[in-house]
Amino acid sequence: MRRNLAARIGVWSAHHRKTAILGWLLFVVLATGIGGASGMVEMSDSENGAGDSARAEQILDDAGLGQPAGELVMVSAARPAR
Repeated sequence: MRRNLAARIGVWSAHHRKTAILGWLLFVVLATGIGGASGMVEMSDSENGAGDSARAEQILDDAGLGQPAGELVMVSAARPAR
């Protein structure tokens, strides 16, 4: 009876254990290196949002405004509380 490809590879890797392990380690290292070399693209705040807030962020980005003006409110008491 003829064995399928997976069975033949399994028999080979059982007989050549060190070669199979080193082959898998080499594969993992190469895949990690190639994946890291391909780069990464990060989303901006306007691309990350949804709905009206995302649309507002996109308008601000298109206008060249990095951080819009905000408000700061300070609350103070005329005399110390007792």
